[in-house]
Amino acid sequence: MIPIDENFLSNLNLASNKPQFIQSGQVYDSTYGIYGSFEMNDEGNISEINLSVINYKGILELEFDNEFISNCSLVRQENENGVYIIVLTTQLRASVSGETAPTATVSLDKSMEGFKNIGSEDSIYLVVERKLAPIWGCKTKNPFKNGVFDNEFFYRDGNRYLPRAVKTIPDTAYFSDFRVVNPDSPAEILGFKPGFKCRNSTLFVLR
Repeated sequence: MIPIDENFLSNLNLASNKPQFIQSGQVYDSTYGIYGSFEMNDEGNISEINLSVINYKGILELEFDNEFISNCSLVRQENENGVYIIVLTTQLRASVSGETAPTATVSLDKSMEGFKNIGSEDSIYLVVERKLAPIWGCKTKNPFKNGVFDNEFFYRDGNRYLPRAVKTIPDTAYFSDFRVVNPDSPAEILGFKPGFKCRNSTLFVLR
């Protein structure tokens, strides 16, 4: 089940094909925003999604990773009647790698063809999952190149580099009210700590 926090939502208006704000964050001390433009066809389906990124603060420019195909699928929320979720996944990378672009076209899964069949009384959410690629590639053992050190994926102490482990949190962790302070507590060990899922955003889709 994909967690939806209905207390903190933004809106996506499919009546407009102009770029709309869908996700933001901060990596490498750089603040960015991702915008998406959504095209509808005569059948009532989403026919095209184009992404663009704007960098607001920071030294490193963040763009879309050329080695990752942004994708989108439609799922029906389990145990929830009339609730559908559009899951859009994209990946950013620092532009100093030379393997990035400021825009990206989203690949639409076949499941998106069922969008036109969603009832007018049903609820639709857009969940944007933003991934991050290492600057110098996922398989590199040297995070330092061309005078740039990848401090999102490695720690540094002189000539010594140590990978930074980022934990993927299980979805069940998001349905708890625990606020963990002690890193040795059982809840912390089970996964109640920051990880990849804090890069998500949720928007209510208007039609």
